[in-house]
Amino acid sequence: MMRHGITHVGTTRPGDRRTRCPSVMAGRVASLDIATVGEPSASHARIREIGLRIRRLRVERRLTLQRLAERSGVAASTISRLENGRRRTPTVAVIERLAAALDCSPSDIMGVEPPGEAVRDPAGDLLSTLIMTSVDDTGPIMRARDLRSGVAQIRRLRQRCLYREVLVAATEILPAAHAAFGGSHAAAGQLVSVCFDASIAARIAGDTAVAWICAERAQEAADRDGGAALRQGATFARAFAALADGAADRALKIAEGGLVRKGVGTASGAGMLHLVAAAATARLRGSVARGRYGAHLDAARGLLPAAREDTDVFALGFAAPNVWLWALNIALDRGDVAEADRVRAYIQARDLPLARKASLQVGLARLALLKGDQRLARSLMERAAKLAPQYVAGHRAARLVSLALGAAGAAAAGAAAAGEVTGS
Repeated sequence: MMRHGITHVGTTRPGDRRTRCPSVMAGRVASLDIATVGEPSASHARIREIGLRIRRLRVERRLTLQRLAERSGVAASTISRLENGRRRTPTVAVIERLAAALDCSPSDIMGVEPPGEAVRDPAGDLLSTLIMTSVDDTGPIMRARDLRSGVAQIRRLRQRCLYREVLVAATEILPAAHAAFGGSHAAAGQLVSVCFDASIAARIAGDTAVAWICAERAQEAADRDGGAALRQGATFARAFAALADGAADRALKIAEGGLVRKGVGTASGAGMLHLVAAAATARLRGSVARGRYGAHLDAARGLLPAAREDTDVFALGFAAPNVWLWALNIALDRGDVAEADRVRAYIQARDLPLARKASLQVGLARLALLKGDQRLARSLMERAAKLAPQYVAGHRAARLVSLALGAAGAAAAGAAAAGEVTGS
């Protein structure tokens, strides 16, 4: 029944179809459904764009349909239909309520660009592509050779620490990778590989929400049509993304769950899961949890001989120098200067891939800061920036070191200024 622009609806029926979005499950809610009054001739494409923006904003803020409905007063069923382009253009009242609940401006939902030149957001473009595609999609079709070449190029970009370029390339090739999925085991590997590389790139670029969603898509594809090695890699990506987002308990659960899953996998894949589990346990509170990180590190080291015979499916560089680098970063997370000093002697930088070399410089800069040597820390960060500027610009630890150095510099300048004033 319609009254004063408000449609009253009952509770959601148990048989109603639910809309699923990557990593977000719709919930039930009984609330007011604000009526939409739009022109019947309004462009369906524009309505879909509005819905896509609403979904993207909701996913980025980790909100379920039910939670957004509760915050905005707009029914979950209405939001779902908007997101899927099945409603006419929403009223101003609906847009304003959703914008307030999503902590954005109405123009962010409607797609009105502010004055000035828009800056492309490759992570946002990738997220939009992931939302619009699924493993059951068909088309567009790309020649198998071109698809293989594109997937290999994304891997090379990641190894060169060109993370923005990875996200752009992944956005362009994902529709074709989804369309090819299911055709063969190789096609499954290609989709998992693209999503894996995009997850790692998004994580290092600082967009942990996109990293998680990419990792979930990799896991979905690997679980459906991939082998044990692909499942291991996708599980590592999920655990790594959770760890980057500060969810150490979740990362540990994912990593340890992957270690006990059925299937042979590879020694290097299991070793990487042990490393992320070690990093997660080191961040958890409680002596029992913290005590487990040493066991995971030992398990990773124990897998090194077998890993030499493996094919490094995801180019993660599971080798002794990388294991020791993880141990260094874990010691730094715990603030254990003595352990960090001991571990760094085992790391041979020349044997590390580019991203790990930059990570080592950042880790040594963290150690220098813990020792109070700001000059050395600044020199190490400059070296890291020369090696991999996008890594340093996006990686959380690198940004924290840069902020600490900036704050220290400002404090020193302030002290000097105060001394000059006092002296005068």
